[in-house]
Amino acid sequence: MKILMFSGSIRAASLNLRLITLAHDIAVQLGHDATLINLGDFDLPIYDGDDEDRDGLPEPVMRLKTMISETDALVISTPEYNGFFPGLLKNTLDWCSRAGGGLDGRATYEGKKTVIMAASPGGGGGKRVLPRLAEQMEILRTTVVDQVSVGNAEENIDNEDTTNRLEQAFKALAAV
Repeated sequence: MKILMFSGSIRAASLNLRLITLAHDIAVQLGHDATLINLGDFDLPIYDGDDEDRDGLPEPVMRLKTMISETDALVISTPEYNGFFPGLLKNTLDWCSRAGGGLDGRATYEGKKTVIMAASPGGGGGKRVLPRLAEQMEILRTTVVDQVSVGNAEENIDNEDTTNRLEQAFKALAAV
């Protein structure tokens, strides 16, 4: 299975970057063709319909849209900012849902399987953000097959329970 993976945070010390990196390592160990990207490498402008009408889709959007369209599944780890996922992630999802360059709008996502994750320093583990991200991904026509939440993440990302939970998520992804 070809999987594209990224975090909704680009902070160097991000717990979600640690979690998605661990998930990537596990996916590769399980034999998946997994690609981990950093959204900061794409330098996407804030979405503006007037800019899109005038200039079309920016080149970094087209690169990312193409990467998404060529995968079977997405794995996204996101922080929870006041109960929601960050603007960086929302902006990325919005841009890549636009039509352009021979790629239809939400069809870029259609039929993809998705695993969503959240890690936080508190005990909640980002559980409030996961339903909101799941709803967003379903609007984009993906099938959310599993959700992983890691609370007290500084201590728990690298433990056996988290590793087992991620392995289960990849088994669920492969089973759909």
